[in-house]
Amino acid sequence: MYPEQKIIIRKAETKDADLLSQLARAGFPGYPFLGVYQPEIIRQQIQNGEQRYVLETEMGLVATAVLGGSQQMREICRVVVSPQYRGNGVGKAITKSLYDEATINGWSPWADVRAVQPAMQRSALSAGMYPVSVESGKHVVYDHRDQNDHPTSPARESMIHFTSLIADPSQLRRQLNLWPLSLKQVLLTNIKSALNLSQPDRGLAHLLLPDAQSVKSKIHSELQKMSLATDITRDSDIEVIDLSGNKVLIIKPDASAFILENNHPGSVDLNTLAELGIQVVTAYCDAGQIDTINSLARLKMEPAMLRPWQNEIGSATVWQVGCRRFLNQGHQLIEPVNIDPQIRSQLEQFFTYLT
Repeated sequence: MYPEQKIIIRKAETKDADLLSQLARAGFPGYPFLGVYQPEIIRQQIQNGEQRYVLETEMGLVATAVLGGSQQMREICRVVVSPQYRGNGVGKAITKSLYDEATINGWSPWADVRAVQPAMQRSALSAGMYPVSVESGKHVVYDHRDQNDHPTSPARESMIHFTSLIADPSQLRRQLNLWPLSLKQVLLTNIKSALNLSQPDRGLAHLLLPDAQSVKSKIHSELQKMSLATDITRDSDIEVIDLSGNKVLIIKPDASAFILENNHPGSVDLNTLAELGIQVVTAYCDAGQIDTINSLARLKMEPAMLRPWQNEIGSATVWQVGCRRFLNQGHQLIEPVNIDPQIRSQLEQFFTYLT
């Protein structure tokens, strides 16, 4: 087993599609994007240039990951390790390989790591990234498992934002000190409470999150009723719709929405998103954009997370805040976090500095 066995990390090829499908089914049950389980879709994604990598040992293909994004910020995502190979450094090896690939090309790698997986959190840390914030209930996992790998219920899972960007925390603190005191306190309360969540309502989770296909189909049907659907095939997991002149990214099987940059987020009709079945809506903006943050606050979108970001290639690193609002009882579906003690300590020290 690794590290005793020889390993090879290479770009995925179309011939790997069947094995990648099997790996996803074994290593990540309940993923909201069902295409990860379908060889024909995996094959097409690789043909289309997806930056997917695989790790092979003498036992065959045992891990995979994707380097996503098309500009400066490159996300290390969809890291899947065969259950038989976990705890042997495989996840660390492929994460570090993608981190190196990004930095060699002058890109800035980052990762949203599941807050219930300490091993993957340690992989991100050892690759060269550091934790910044926890984003509560960001994504859905339909086959959530407890620490003993026993299935519990579907749940919204929190993500820990890891970054490679070097950002000045004193700059962020100065920016936060310019906010209305009440709004700053909301942010600090949210980022601290994200570390200590209670158990979700599992009965409600089964009701609202029956399976990825049902959630996706329901939201797509609502989009069609409102004449907002742009995907006439019904196959797309993601659609960008126009709401009152604002572009909003809808992730159908995830029941989530993201208000895109460079629009007027304060005028977004959240009632429409609620009618679609969206459970959480998020908007990111620079921490210095106080007017925008106030505008989002009037929609009851609370500042809840932080991250360093580069908006364009070659641009300066800025601090961004993620403003969030839960809809349709989404706040009752969030799984508690399980954070590695070292990483939790780093997050707490950062939050204390901002206080």
